[in-house]
Amino acid sequence: IREDGLPFPGEEHPSMAALATGKEVRDIIAGIYNPVKKEYVWVIINAIPRFKEGIERPYQVFVTFHDITEQKKIQEALREEEERLRLAQAVASIGNWKYTVKTGELFWSDELYRIYGLNIDAEVELESSMSMIHTEDKPIVEEAFRKALEEGRSYNIEYRIIRPDKSLRYVQEIGEIESDKNGVIVSIHGTGQDITIRKNIENRLAAEREQLAIT
Repeated sequence: IREDGLPFPGEEHPSMAALATGKEVRDIIAGIYNPVKKEYVWVIINAIPRFKEGIERPYQVFVTFHDITEQKKIQEALREEEERLRLAQAVASIGNWKYTVKTGELFWSDELYRIYGLNIDAEVELESSMSMIHTEDKPIVEEAFRKALEEGRSYNIEYRIIRPDKSLRYVQEIGEIESDKNGVIVSIHGTGQDITIRKNIENRLAAEREQLAIT
């Protein structure tokens, strides 16, 4: 079978393709059912045609099969783990991020895009993400980020963002530094959680307490 589970026709096997075209066929992945193990084993197939002197058509093909079953199992386990993480982040409305100092590259998980109200295929850079922070809260974020880069300080802050649709959300962000063996900071990584519901409740309760105090 192919990787997508569909049948792999015999005439499309790398050995047959190499014989038919006279060209090498490399790195074809296929699943082969093993009746003893009662499961598919996965292999990478390479096919190299062999020629006799003066004859253009190959007379045989040399084929290798490299068993990658364990690698496939690891890949599938990682994929399942990533899916569980994605679902957990969606339920908790929390995303993760990483900023690489050397390249300036900023990574966001899918959930963080949703928190900020952006399409997951949108390009996000440090400057553009900072531009979405509420003007009154931007100094807090900038100071926390500066101290993380310059002094190696982790941080736990709350701030407001303005989404593209002009709606306001509250975010709690945690940042941790990562250093190399020489103590040089190479990246900052952390999480961002949508705490809008909690903050709205806190603000409403605070307003009610203030109103009661006045009366």
